Amino acid sequence: MITYLCLTGANALMALTVATVVGLGLQLVVGFFYFASGLVVPAPWLPVLWAVWCGFTAAAIVRRRQTIFVLLTPVAAALFLVVAVSFGGYFLGWTA
Repeated sequence: MITYLCLTGANALMALTVATVVGLGLQLVVGFFYFASGLVVPAPWLPVLWAVWCGFTAAAIVRRRQTIFVLLTPVAAALFLVVAVSFGGYFLGWTA
């Protein structure tokens, strides 16, 4: 006999809450890399990157009822960091 997991009512709310908490936790993990990027990024640019991360985090908190947005925010923040550091390394001469 196969039983199917049906997410209705309290189960659905719990699943959405867990997904939101996971998304915000992943945002904190990405934040570690933003703060550790000071090893590569020159000091004048660090506050800019940190402000961008704070903006991503604030957007995720404000839109916490939209679980997919919260789950995609750490992905977008990580991609932005990789692109920004790559751009800085290639065009602005940032080195470790």
